[in-house]
Amino acid sequence: MSFSFVRCWLVAVILALPGPVLPEEGTGVGVHLSRERQQLAGIRIQVLPAPRPMPSEPAWAYTLDPTPLLEAAAEYRRLRQSRRNAAETVQVLQARYRRLERLGTGVRRREREQAELAWLEARNRLQTLTIRLDALKQRLTSRWGIALTQWLWQRPDRLQALAAGTITLVRLVPDEAGPAWLIYRRQRIPLHYLSSLPGADPRLAMPAALFWARAAVPHGLRLPALSGETASAVPVPAAAVVWYAGRPWVYLQRDDETFRRHPLENWRATGDTWWVREALAGRRIVVRGAQLLLAEEFRGQVPEEDDD
Repeated sequence: MSFSFVRCWLVAVILALPGPVLPEEGTGVGVHLSRERQQLAGIRIQVLPAPRPMPSEPAWAYTLDPTPLLEAAAEYRRLRQSRRNAAETVQVLQARYRRLERLGTGVRRREREQAELAWLEARNRLQTLTIRLDALKQRLTSRWGIALTQWLWQRPDRLQALAAGTITLVRLVPDEAGPAWLIYRRQRIPLHYLSSLPGADPRLAMPAALFWARAAVPHGLRLPALSGETASAVPVPAAAVVWYAGRPWVYLQRDDETFRRHPLENWRATGDTWWVREALAGRRIVVRGAQLLLAEEFRGQVPEEDDD
């Protein structure tokens, strides 16, 4: 018998073998494995917990240097104080001019003109300071957003904490208004949303948002972050997932020695955890040895050599 004949015969046999039979509900064929074989194979079972908030996709965060903001805040306080002093000066000079004007002919004309000129010059200075103050607010808003700019007059305590280094400014990509956390030194630091930032992130060319954290984190760092929360889902260990026919499956334990393959339909993978939006809470799932069960399932469908 030639080698080519044997090879053709093997191909024909393999093609004639029936494919895996799947029940109508889409689950795999049950696999029976005794407790002794489970122990030898290292099969490990875990009860899936109740659904919990599913974190969004990982994001990138950048800790920002607050020096330009603090310098602008100092300039803002100086201009505001100067404007307050100028407004008081205008009131005094205006009252003096009005009083001289009421005296009429009893006051020399030159004295009235000098009083009026001093009043007008003080008013012009007040208007100039007002324009400069408004322009500074506009520049700050264009760079940092309206929420952070309002700290100048609403939350000076946070500016002091920012200067002391106990508050950190964070630019987060993408722009999400929901809850967010900064990952720094294996800790999840809560981030507080301020506003969307004008323009796109200069590094990733994507919309960005401004957050602040009550933590001392060096500026100039690029750090991982989590942004927002979505609907609740059941966390499934990634080690429990096996792939077959282009889709993910897990093995659920039906009784002490029987397992059934179950397809995952609505899921999202994040690192070592898959978040599954299905009614799997409380189910017993194989978290170690699922690949072995998959092999065992299909091994049982391949006929033995002596089978007719």
